[in-house]
Amino acid sequence: MRWSNNRAIVIAWTLCVMLACYAMSVGSANAQAKAEAAPPPVTIAILLSSDKEECYDRGDTLAARRLATIAQEKINARGGIHGRRLELRFLDDERDDDAAVTNVRAALATPNLLAMIGLSSSTRGKEVFAKLGKEIGASGVPFISHISVAKIFRKQPNVFSTRPSQEDERVPVMTAFIQQMGFGSVAFI
Repeated sequence: MRWSNNRAIVIAWTLCVMLACYAMSVGSANAQAKAEAAPPPVTIAILLSSDKEECYDRGDTLAARRLATIAQEKINARGGIHGRRLELRFLDDERDDDAAVTNVRAALATPNLLAMIGLSSSTRGKEVFAKLGKEIGASGVPFISHISVAKIFRKQPNVFSTRPSQEDERVPVMTAFIQQMGFGSVAFI
């Protein structure tokens, strides 16, 4: 009697495990079918500029990666963007002009590119737009930069900056201030 009770328990557990495996395989087959039917993801390229040469790291690159990833997870948890998963592509130029050009070129080649965000240096921006300005403009992909010299990207209607334009806003204000105060010359310390 004892053997048959143990045997019944073993058979019951075996059946439960088999049913669970079957249910998981049906679920994974359904998940696979849904994944195959899902529209392709959209990608945002995030252009970073870390500085590995400094002895002190401000942490802004790491913070940008972390905050962007948190936002990505929230967006995808809510169903993505119009049912499409959001992918982030981090491209770090390590403050090198040639690497910045390479990164923007790689971003532009990304399938289903939704936007580009980054490029904070006017020096690197000048290099990028001198070499890739036409391609950036022709792509039509929104590009949110942090460049303060607007003439660098003025020809590309799809490029925007989060910084005020120094030649359109800061320089005229400083010039008017100097004239109003009657200064003959300016010195910076």
